[in-house]
Amino acid sequence: MAEKPTGWTSKDLDYTNEMANYIDKLALLENSIGAGLKGDRYFPHESLEGGEKTIAFGHKLKEGDTYSEGISIPEAKELLVKDTMDAYRRAYNSYRNKYSKDDWNKLSDKSKVALTELSYNIGNTKDYEEAFYSKDKKKVTELIRKRGYTGTEGEVNTLGPRNEQIIRDYITPDDWSEETSYMNQWNKEDNIFA
Repeated sequence: MAEKPTGWTSKDLDYTNEMANYIDKLALLENSIGAGLKGDRYFPHESLEGGEKTIAFGHKLKEGDTYSEGISIPEAKELLVKDTMDAYRRAYNSYRNKYSKDDWNKLSDKSKVALTELSYNIGNTKDYEEAFYSKDKKKVTELIRKRGYTGTEGEVNTLGPRNEQIIRDYITPDDWSEETSYMNQWNKEDNIFA
């Protein structure tokens, strides 16, 4: 099991190797061009989808947030970890409330990361949960390919390359079986120091 970074303060949400790798990918998915980066500090900038300003890796500024002095690269990474943990918590709570905690635990780590990605990017997972629950990879793929946003000028951006990367990394791999989920759970239970 991956070592939890400083910003991952939750004791009840597991932090897996898959999640650690995803957070590194998420930084690139959210801001590969370094928008708002001046020297060694991030400053607020317009989000691609319009609306609220963001800073660093897609962190939406709330009313009253100015970050007029910017934030350091380590602070930006810690904020990314916290935002990812919040997205994971939203995905977990929504899925658990619709199904159960046991059903969440039966999901593969890749499925949990994919749901976290959806929560991070669009704020919820409700439209995707049934497909994940039924382990319908074809439906999950179809739904992810449709996700996107409408820009300020009415243009639709389906997030094509990002969606395809998420499908390739977290949906296509063949570790969605119930047996794999049980093996992962047993490995976690047997490794009490993880």
